[in-house]
Amino acid sequence: MTGAGAPAGVPAGDVGAVKAALVAAYAADVDKVFAAGREAFGGDRGGRALEALEPLAQDAGAAASSGLLQAVVALAAGGEPAAAVCPGCGARGRMVAVRPKTVGTLAGPIAYERRYFQCGACREGFAPFDSLIGVEGKTSAGMGKALALAGAEMPYARAAKLIEVFTGHQVASASTVNRVAVAQGRRAQAGIDREAALARAGRSEPAFAAGAPDKIYIVMDGTGAPMLPREVNPESGKAPDGRAKTREVKIGVVFTQSGLGPGGEPVQDPGSQSYVATFDGCDEFAARLRDEARRRGVGQIRQPVVLGDGAKWIKTIADRDYPQATRIVDWFHAAEHIHDLGKLLEPVLEERDEWVDARLDDLHRGDTPAIAAAVAALKLDRTAPHLAKPAAREAKYFTSNHAAMQYRHFEEDLHLFIGSGNVESACASVVACRAKRPGMHWTITGLAPILALRVISKSDRLGLVWLSDQHPERHNLAA
Repeated sequence: MTGAGAPAGVPAGDVGAVKAALVAAYAADVDKVFAAGREAFGGDRGGRALEALEPLAQDAGAAASSGLLQAVVALAAGGEPAAAVCPGCGARGRMVAVRPKTVGTLAGPIAYERRYFQCGACREGFAPFDSLIGVEGKTSAGMGKALALAGAEMPYARAAKLIEVFTGHQVASASTVNRVAVAQGRRAQAGIDREAALARAGRSEPAFAAGAPDKIYIVMDGTGAPMLPREVNPESGKAPDGRAKTREVKIGVVFTQSGLGPGGEPVQDPGSQSYVATFDGCDEFAARLRDEARRRGVGQIRQPVVLGDGAKWIKTIADRDYPQATRIVDWFHAAEHIHDLGKLLEPVLEERDEWVDARLDDLHRGDTPAIAAAVAALKLDRTAPHLAKPAAREAKYFTSNHAAMQYRHFEEDLHLFIGSGNVESACASVVACRAKRPGMHWTITGLAPILALRVISKSDRLGLVWLSDQHPERHNLAA
């Protein structure tokens, strides 16, 4: 049984005869596997008898699956109507032929014949049956999903090989995986955009499992993706040669907190993370993040929190879009600035490590004026004039973010997260794991759809593209 056609000699509409032919063909394949098993286990295979039988059993199962699927599809094709409307312009189409079609499916390749029409108005050809059963190009919906998700997770050639191993069929080339993944990624972005429009219109109501969570976090950062030279401004790079190698992807993470751990520490609600990723500038990114926060019910949650490093663009978005939120500069970024300040001032410090530890204590208390005073006490204008300006700049980083650096208050009184590890992780899991592998260089049109697929996958929102993955909202769950 090969899956290459319906059982020979069986009338297309005779369901009983089709079933009998399928059973007979599968029984013959089963007999072959049993015969091979007797030979393998009866001889000396050096402990590899099962390995020898696995591909035979896989082939038998795949042949049965594809044969069954093909027979069902062929029966359905035999009953399709003789008239059809053009999907492009809506005019009536005329049937011109019955044409064969071979399609890659998760069950293996199947072949069937269906009516082919030509539009009398726009002259385009179309086959309504393909759309009816969810065939796009030469792949079924199920295979398209597998190719897209595999292509979103790993290099296209490796994805094609992996699916071949799992299905037992060489169903796609690397270029096919690329094409399908990009096409499905565009559908993913369209789904994200539709949900965003509903959120903006106030027509998106989050389903909180046990009442609204107490806190919602909006976390922001950016990371570079390696691009082809034509995709970057060569004059704006940070590389040693001054040339740009990457384009920034801005990342947003939204998650909720409803309870505390045994020690009073904040605990993220399980499964509550959702993501935003875009190559667009700050304003467009901010708009997408606002839409996601609305979709997640930010207006119904008591305490919004904005987390990020001390970058000016993050502060601007926080102040403008979330004026009621508590803004927190990520503790680890702020602590890194203290260490950088210690390295800068090492020539004039007697005990650098002790000085740094004291400033970290100041930072945790939220006493940013003490940090600035400690720098001023060094009288750098006289002792090390070349260090005065960079040290003043570092000191200003702390004093200008004073309200967002009240870490002891945030931790002990408000029980808030003070680290932006979620978005740091997102930069790696959404972008770096796929886009920053050795030798990779992208175009925006090639990578943006892949990032959209990764966003909906990691946000548990595959139902935006595939109906089989639709389920009740599982975010915002109370702990």
